[in-house]
Amino acid sequence: MNLYHTNYSSTSDTLRPQFKMEGNKLFGTVHNQTQGIKTMLWFEVRGNKVFTTVHNPQGHDLHPWYEIRGDKVFQTMNHPQGMSTVPTFHIRK
Repeated sequence: MNLYHTNYSSTSDTLRPQFKMEGNKLFGTVHNQTQGIKTMLWFEVRGNKVFTTVHNPQGHDLHPWYEIRGDKVFQTMNHPQGMSTVPTFHIRK
């Protein structure tokens, strides 16, 4: 499973997965250029909540940054950019 930005523009970054989901772990992909860190364990999924890990460039947080609802991922109020009413990512194979 992969997570893609929900920005449906035609840029190459939005057409490539930003994260790869393996079990309950989310890894940055080679397409995710955030601070140059690639293929590292950035997030851990617990239930439908997504938490940062110590490998996340923004640091570890005990509060969930994202919530998974179906095949969409929404920012929570704990995310540094605040809560979102539209999904940030969508999940697909």
